[in-house]
Amino acid sequence: MKSILRTLLAASLVVALTFALSAHDEEHHGKEYSKDHGKHLEKMAKELGLTPEQKKQIEKVHSDSKQSREGYEKQKDILRKELHSLLSADNLDKSAIRSKMEEIFKLKVDSKMLWIDERIKTSEILTSEQRTKHKEIMKKLHADHGKKDKMKDKPGKRDKKRD
Repeated sequence: MKSILRTLLAASLVVALTFALSAHDEEHHGKEYSKDHGKHLEKMAKELGLTPEQKKQIEKVHSDSKQSREGYEKQKDILRKELHSLLSADNLDKSAIRSKMEEIFKLKVDSKMLWIDERIKTSEILTSEQRTKHKEIMKKLHADHGKKDKMKDKPGKRDKKRD
């Protein structure tokens, strides 16, 4: 009985972790990234002083990888459903669950690499000065994001926000 309970608990944690990572990925590099790309490009154009030609080239980089990005998202959705089915089975098959999770994480790595390829291509479009400024902006953005994550993790902060 304890073995079954441990397996169910482990499976529940795996599912929760998988969905949490998926939400983070979508927020930063997946569906939300695609939706907000127009706003991001306008902000980038203004802050970096992009020329109309640079803006056009960056839009092309983004649109060229859009189909691959959408393919990754569809495949991740399919794999998540398959994992859920495996975890909902009467008899949990640890080997099959592990294999499915490895497929999901490999796909996530491939998806992140597509995003990195976009960043590299975009960087090649920028001038040296624009690249330097872009690095500074990205450092600040990531530092600010890290601070927000730390604030979320502090127990007292959540309670104060509810008051």
